[in-house]
Formats: sequence, structure tokens, C-alpha cells
Amino acid sequence: MKNKQRIVLGAVTLIAGAALIGSNVWADDENQTNSDAFLRYEKNLSIVEPVDPIDPPNVIDPGEEKPGTEGPLSIDYASDWNFSSHESSDEDENYFAMKDVVYYLDGEEKEVPNFFQVTDNSGKNAGWTLYIQQNGQFKTEDSSLKGAQIVLQAPEIYTLGDGDEPATKGTIQLDPSGQVSPLLVAAKDQGTGTWIGTFGTENDADEAIQLKVPGKVSKEEGKYTTSFTWILATGEI
Repeated sequence: MKNKQRIVLGAVTLIAGAALIGSNVWADDENQTNSDAFLRYEKNLSIVEPVDPIDPPNVIDPGEEKPGTEGPLSIDYASDWNFSSHESSDEDENYFAMKDVVYYLDGEEKEVPNFFQVTDNSGKNAGWTLYIQQNGQFKTEDSSLKGAQIVLQAPEIYTLGDGDEPATKGTIQLDPSGQVSPLLVAAKDQGTGTWIGTFGTENDADEAIQLKVPGKVSKEEGKYTTSFTWILATGEI
């Protein structure tokens, strides 16, 4: 009986000096080790494809003349504005930009509201501002539409992801002398991922971008043009 009692006590001593792993596995403290895991992000320099603004995430073809800028903070697309053809007039006139015509990768053509697309894949969550600059007045080689003004309705903003929405600056009037105008402002932790801004919806896009032309300015037959620079930057410029 004494020998059997010693065996039982020895078994109890062995169990008390062990560590329990899971429900059925036992291991000595000395038979344990640790391992590590890591993840690295690289700077994203890819070009983000623009999408159909009223039917995302269907991708559109921006054309060879309108490639997006490289990331991680990128302008992926900005519509050209077509104010159509009009008879000259000595009255004050308001013209509106026609809808943008985009093409799917298979060549299908579609009318959509004029829009822009920007992406913040920087991972810094520092915020950004989207500016637009009018590079001079509408003009031909010999004539300028002095006093003409473009007025932009506040864009409708949405994202393809789950980032916090940046703030629009409301209705803005562009300055043909070249002063930059802030259009969209993302504060810290806002505006991450891809964002699309449409000027108007499918129902009212035909009146979202307005060109006001004074009647007193002389107008010659021909095509008047100007250009715009879009700037996406952190902080003020």
C-alpha cells in the first residue's frame, strides 16, 4: 500500500508542474517559444481607372489624351466642357455645358453628367484639397469674350469605398484671370479612397455648369476656347 501511494503522489506532482494548452494538450513551460508577423505597405504609384459616374464600378476609357495622374494622390479623370454652338447676340446670354460623352472599354457610348474622379491611396489620412484654375478667358486668335464667367453648381459627391466624405465649397464662380478656386476639401481622416463628383444628376446635369456672356461684348464667328488646370494637393497652395 505504501508503494502505491507514492506512485499516485508522484503523478500529482507532474501534473501540477505543467502548463495546459487547449483542452487536452499539456506542455512544460520550457517547451514554448514565440514567433512574429509583419506587413509592409509600398507607395502606390498606379493609375486608377475612371468609372461610369452613374453606373459604377463599370470602367470607362478616358482616351489617350486624358490619362489620369499617378498615385498615391491622383486625379483620375476630369470632363471637358462643351457649351455647344449659338448665334451671336447683343443680349446677355446664359449657356450651359452639355453632358459628357464617355466610352466603355468595348466602345459603347454613353452620356453622363460632367464629372471628376480623385483618389487618395497615400495611407497618411492627412486630407487634401481639389482646386480648379481657369487658364484665361474664352477666345479665338483675334477675339476674347471679355466679362464672360463660368459658374459651377456644387458637385454631388460619393465614394466607391467607405471613407468619410469631404466638403464641397458650394456654388463657385471661376476666375478667368487664373486665380485657383477650391472645389472640394477633405480634412484630416476624410477623403480616403476614390471619390467621384458629378455636376448635377441625370435629371439636372444640363444646367449644372453655366457660362454667362455679356451682350455688350463683341463676338466673331468661330470657336472660342479656354482650358482648366485641376490640382489635388495637401494643404493650401
